[in-house]
Amino acid sequence: MINDRNDKFRPMVQWARNKLNKHPEGVVEVPPSSVEELADFVGYTYRELAKYLARFTPDITLTNDAEKVATSNQPKVM
Repeated sequence: MINDRNDKFRPMVQWARNKLNKHPEGVVEVPPSSVEELADFVGYTYRELAKYLARFTPDITLTNDAEKVATSNQPKVM
């Protein structure tokens, strides 16, 4: 994510850098509630951010898989 040049999610770079400092293996699990808070911070929807983050998941290889991740963990609005 740090090397991604997508300006849309550029504010996420410092967050990713901080995570890498804490988790040098380079992979962390981000709970849905954290994705929701980060989405609010960067000004995008939960779904947009979840799809973006899913691109960096080592076992996600297809866009359709990223879409499934983005929609399956979305918090329910009451």
